[in-house]
Amino acid sequence: MIALAIRNRDIETVEKLHGRETSDMTSIDQFAFNNYKFEEKKDEELIKTVAQADEDILELFSSEFDVDDNFGNPHTFIYPFLGEVIDLMLKNGDRKVELPLRKAIRHNKEVYRNLTDRISEITKAYKEQYSFMETEELDSLIKKELEFYMASSPDGKILRVLNPFRRDTESSYVSNYITITRDSNSPILKELIAELKETAEKLSQLAEGGRHAAKK
Repeated sequence: MIALAIRNRDIETVEKLHGRETSDMTSIDQFAFNNYKFEEKKDEELIKTVAQADEDILELFSSEFDVDDNFGNPHTFIYPFLGEVIDLMLKNGDRKVELPLRKAIRHNKEVYRNLTDRISEITKAYKEQYSFMETEELDSLIKKELEFYMASSPDGKILRVLNPFRRDTESSYVSNYITITRDSNSPILKELIAELKETAEKLSQLAEGGRHAAKK
């Protein structure tokens, strides 16, 4: 149904059917990260259809959208399989791939900034509140607490951080990020690919730390 709407360039129907979301993204449960396994929800036909679509559809599937968590707070996501779309477009030599590449880079950078900003906030708050502790002891406490408040899905593609010192809508941040595997001989694309892979690697390192909390 969604693939047909894409072929007909019916953006309204694609959005109405939540074409960019997987079934478990309708509401994000901040404490059930083991439930999010994007690979099990992958629709190869949809990925292929998006990769072959016109720019207006590519624009839609490369754009961010909000998903509410179980407390009603919105979190910004991007189509989970945009990386697969980009890889397929690179394989097919599609010049339109520059659009989703740039959008994925922008999204990954924003996710990294939001996560690290919140990690810095938590670290600062602990240092102020527990300033009486010895430096080594405090550093150990902060590391332990960050391992608890950081979490990632089993595949590492969704990351979450909670700030226990805040009680507003900014107390948590949840989002996903994009990875790709292919390269290109085009100088422009090669540069964009390198930038996207760099941002993904930074987020992967954060995800590795966040997996500790997801397993608890």
